[in-house]
Amino acid sequence: MKAEQEAARVRAELEAAKAKAEAEAKARAEAEAKARQEIEAAKLKAQREAEEARLKAERETAKAREEAELAKQKAAAEAKAREEAERRAREEAEAARVKAEQEAARVRAELEAANAKAEAEVKAREEAERRSREEAEAAKLEAQQEAEALLKAEQEAAKAREEAELVRQHAEAKARKEAERHAKKEAEAAAAALKAQQEAEAAKSKAVAYQTARSTSATVLFFDVVGYTKQPVNKQIEIKKQFNQLVTECLGTQGDGERIILDTGDGAAIGFLQHPEDALEVAMQFRKTVMANQHKDYPDLNVRIGIHLGPINVAKDMNGRSNMVGDGINDAQRVMSFAGIDQVYISRAYYDFVSRLSDEYANLFQYRGSQKDKHGREHPVYELMDAVAPVAEAELPQAGEPAVAIKLEPFSFAMPEAAIPLAPTLAHEEPEPERQGIAALMGGMEQFKLPEEAEKQVEAAQAVRQQPPPAVPSPPASVPETPPPEAVAKPAAEARMPSAEEVAKLAETQAKAWAEAERRSAEAVKASAERAAQPAPQIAKDVPRARRKPVPWGKIGAGLFVLLLTALFAVPPLLPTQGYATSIEQLLTAKLQQPVHVGHLAGRLLPTPRLELSDVSIGETKPIQVQQARVEFALSALFSSSKPITGIELEGVQVNGAALPQISEWLQKIAADTQYPVARIGLSQGKLEADGVQLSGIGGELRFSQAGKFTQAKLHADGNKLALDINATPENKMQVSIAVRGSALPLLPNWIFDDLNAKGELTGDGLAITGLDSRIMGGVLLGDARIDWRSGWRAQGNLTAKTITLQNMSKALSGDMDGTARFQMQSASLSRLTEAATLEGAFAVKKGVIIGVDIVETARLRSKESLPGGRTHFDKLNGDLYYANGDYHFRQVKMSAGVLNATGTLDIARQQMSGRVIADLTMRTGMGSVALQVGGTTDNPSLRTAR
Repeated sequence: MKAEQEAARVRAELEAAKAKAEAEAKARAEAEAKARQEIEAAKLKAQREAEEARLKAERETAKAREEAELAKQKAAAEAKAREEAERRAREEAEAARVKAEQEAARVRAELEAANAKAEAEVKAREEAERRSREEAEAAKLEAQQEAEALLKAEQEAAKAREEAELVRQHAEAKARKEAERHAKKEAEAAAAALKAQQEAEAAKSKAVAYQTARSTSATVLFFDVVGYTKQPVNKQIEIKKQFNQLVTECLGTQGDGERIILDTGDGAAIGFLQHPEDALEVAMQFRKTVMANQHKDYPDLNVRIGIHLGPINVAKDMNGRSNMVGDGINDAQRVMSFAGIDQVYISRAYYDFVSRLSDEYANLFQYRGSQKDKHGREHPVYELMDAVAPVAEAELPQAGEPAVAIKLEPFSFAMPEAAIPLAPTLAHEEPEPERQGIAALMGGMEQFKLPEEAEKQVEAAQAVRQQPPPAVPSPPASVPETPPPEAVAKPAAEARMPSAEEVAKLAETQAKAWAEAERRSAEAVKASAERAAQPAPQIAKDVPRARRKPVPWGKIGAGLFVLLLTALFAVPPLLPTQGYATSIEQLLTAKLQQPVHVGHLAGRLLPTPRLELSDVSIGETKPIQVQQARVEFALSALFSSSKPITGIELEGVQVNGAALPQISEWLQKIAADTQYPVARIGLSQGKLEADGVQLSGIGGELRFSQAGKFTQAKLHADGNKLALDINATPENKMQVSIAVRGSALPLLPNWIFDDLNAKGELTGDGLAITGLDSRIMGGVLLGDARIDWRSGWRAQGNLTAKTITLQNMSKALSGDMDGTARFQMQSASLSRLTEAATLEGAFAVKKGVIIGVDIVETARLRSKESLPGGRTHFDKLNGDLYYANGDYHFRQVKMSAGVLNATGTLDIARQQMSGRVIADLTMRTGMGSVALQVGGTTDNPSLRTAR
């Protein structure tokens, strides 16, 4: 039983092993079949790929053959063109040589003619000598007969000999000059022939260079006749004829610069290859001619014009003539499309060029913003503003029409001297004792020194005094005595002012008058005492009482008023001035807690009280100096204890930077004085020197409230290119506005802003700028900043740049840049603040060129040495920027340029460049990535394959 079980188990195991073996055999068979299928599929795939590779190779070979054939044809065409140019050069040289030979033959003929002429003159001289000898012999025979005739003949012979010698010398000199002149002409002819040969060689070289050139930069002037296609054919022909004639005339006024003209049907495109400014001159002349006579000469010629400076390719068209294609023409057409009828628009690239030629060109344009074309591309454009719109003639009032009434505002000029002209009239009407009394009142004025303005008035009065006074009739007794209007209207210069001699006489008269008055007073007192002692007499009623003559109190009062005004004008209010100058110095020293010096002091009372101080300084080291200071008081200051100051004018102020922190405090102390409150402080011709910062031509004004608090400041400097406005708010805050026009900020001399406006808030220890908006380098710069001077100087803020033209920043890079950055500065002194600046941000450049290196060619050739020159055009370049201690560090730089994708890093330290670029030529199969090494300087960069 056990044996059967064991046998059954063995059979079962054998069956299981057999089944397993069969399964394994089946699996191996399936695996082998699958492997054979995969091998077959791989073989088919390999055959297919080989076939594709073969077909691709055949296509590339065919393409290479086609390129080689095209290159061969192009080389043949170029060789033919060179042969044609050489043939023309040879023909021109041959023509020049023939011309030179003809010129030389002409010179030789002229020389021979001159020689013949000289021989004829010599022959004439010999004939003259022969005749003179015959005459001498005849004279000798005649002298034998008469002595006097002999002497005369000898004199005539001597004279003839002198004349003959002079003729001979003149002929020889003339022949010599003629020979020299002909020799010089011959030499010039030889030089002309040599020059013609050189010009032919230069033309040949230029023709070869021109034929081999592929691309260049040109100024494209684009015309478009608006509504041309909507006109009938005969009208189109007429308009096109007018247009072609005008363009030809405008081009004829320019030089012989090289240019290419393309007819666009409804306009023209002209490429100026040598002189970009010619495009602007042609456009201006064209528009001026069309718009002349209010467009009546060309009523149907409505043209819009665009100008752009950009790259073009010069090539031959189907007719063998020079043609141009490229983005320069396309951009010029887009710029033209933004213009209206009779308008000239130019691109920013052309504006950046032409505005730097002269200030006249720069002032011709007005920025019209960034315009978008139909493809969504933005084009900053400028409009030419040289033409002036015709002004309609003003209509004059016709005969019989009432003239327009012009009402002028009343104007009054306060002149207290207006009452002075009454003096001559009073002098004629008053009796002699009254005139003596007035003269006595004016005595003693000799001890005062007249100011300059009063002396001028006295001189004018003396000139008028010498004229006879006008006769004024006495008014009737019933009419009140009032001065006539003519007397009141006379100028103050006719006032009778006493001279120095008259003052001395008046002083003497005054002394006599006072002595006489004292004597009369004593007699009157004595007589009054005697009358008081006697009884009062009885007055008879029937005796008529004599009528006393009335005292002219009006005349006396008018005379006293005139004398008072004269004294106020003539006498300085503060005498002696040196004592008052010392008092003012002590007052200001105590107020400011700083030594104050006043060199000179003068003053006056009318027309308004004023003090004039000169050579004023504040501080021990004189950090603040003022050449001239005028302090003007209100007229009420003459009659009150408080002396309000209406204005202080400071001229020629010089401020040292050490006094900057204290100036605000000193001004507040001066303005807030209760006895002398200041309403306004004016500045002119000021100068600031503050730790490396220099500003000149500072002017403006500061205003204060009645309580002496600061309210407003308006300052400007550098010919109004820099302006600063400060306004105090009710919340005790200082609102600041800064403006820059066509200038640089004091600490950033290399950043010339076309326009800058900044607004912020000023505190005692800092300035917070919340809105910065500027135009610089053809783009826009926005941002904010915070400046603190509490302990040293510290500045930080953010900047945002839009469409900055890189050509204005670097010679090695072009394009429009956008970016953001954060900056920080910190220094103990203001002059070294920018030296410690750090900046960190990101940038992106569109449609630009790297000048000096060719990344594509260097990567394609895997050059171990730097290729000289070259350019790398890119569509986009972006990365991160870090600046510190004068060094630039560019990280995560990425570039895309059609066939090229590149990444890399770059460091610039003291103009030395170092970095690494990974270039990937996507259109080159099998090239892979190429590592390139950057070196050299910013002026001469180098690029080679990294080892």
